[in-house]
Amino acid sequence: MKIALLIDAWWPIIGGGQKLFWELAKGLVKNHHCQVMIITRALKDEGGNIFAENEFYFKNKLKIIRLGPPLKWTNLFGRFWFTLQSAVFILSHNFDLIHASSFLPGITLQIIKLFKKTPITFSAIGFNHFWQETNPGLKGKLFGIIEEIITEKFNYDWLITDDFDFYKRYQHKHNKKNISFIVNGVELWSKKKEKKWLTFTFLFVGRLEKRKGIKYLLKAFKKVCREFKNVHLRIVGGGEEREECRKLCFRLGIKRKVIFVGRVSEKQKEAEYKKAHCLVLPSLWEGHPLVIFEAWAAKLPIIATRVGSIENFLKEGENGYLVKPKNINELYQKMVKALENNSLSMLGKKGFQLVQNKYRWEVTVRDYFQVFKRLRQ
Repeated sequence: MKIALLIDAWWPIIGGGQKLFWELAKGLVKNHHCQVMIITRALKDEGGNIFAENEFYFKNKLKIIRLGPPLKWTNLFGRFWFTLQSAVFILSHNFDLIHASSFLPGITLQIIKLFKKTPITFSAIGFNHFWQETNPGLKGKLFGIIEEIITEKFNYDWLITDDFDFYKRYQHKHNKKNISFIVNGVELWSKKKEKKWLTFTFLFVGRLEKRKGIKYLLKAFKKVCREFKNVHLRIVGGGEEREECRKLCFRLGIKRKVIFVGRVSEKQKEAEYKKAHCLVLPSLWEGHPLVIFEAWAAKLPIIATRVGSIENFLKEGENGYLVKPKNINELYQKMVKALENNSLSMLGKKGFQLVQNKYRWEVTVRDYFQVFKRLRQ
């Protein structure tokens, strides 16, 4: 089966969507004898570095094709130009199925559908439930409307989502069954052991952007620092909020307690997970954040907000702690609870058992392939 995977963000953008598509592409080629082409954008990072080269793997059975002028990912012209350019590119090739990720590539699929009967499928992931907060005024309202149109009004042969709330709402609202709930998998880390940091260390891993709720974490951490002297917070990842977060640390008087690690390799990220004592994910919204499974793969306990699909996996007091989004006081209380829990490591071990037994990438890829195969029959 020849499959096109369409995504408008790739390296140097790193997140759950990119990880999912990479693992999906590899698994389809290696385990299900597919030929896969990932079609994405040429990009330019914050430092002006250009990422525009095509890549080829597994004897050319997996190709990564970059289109368009190399612009920053947030460049609106670049995003909409890719939406059109990728449609033209796909229409000039013959694929057995075309799969795209949220959100603007959904428009590309509708254009393709006008000219070809090739099955189209769409990953409804990474929802933004706080557009008015991150983009106040008319802009945020417009983005919210566009998101709803692309995910719920457009016609796809099949929808796939990792957001359980959306999955149930879509079935109820539209009385349709052309949707599957498929969660991300995880690859277990190596068996190499790392010594924990000498002082209790909270860890954040992810892009530094408003939806991740970093400012709430920093404000909660300040309250923690008032009670506990030997405690640190390590922030792994880059993004547009990095400098603003640094300034906030300075204003809060915790700059010596917060370490901004920046972007890291997979090997370095593994060490960060293993050396920390507790992961904190204060997101305002998520679908199914891959970082949770990555942390559990390192036997790391978790504090996370009650958003998206998180409550389907994280059980209060069993393998981590749950808090309401934007609730600084509750987040502070759970961080203190983690600090004072002498059996905290057991929560991480319970999480490890869960991902080891049920949530591996080969299962995710298999579930996607079953959808694709059904549409080709």
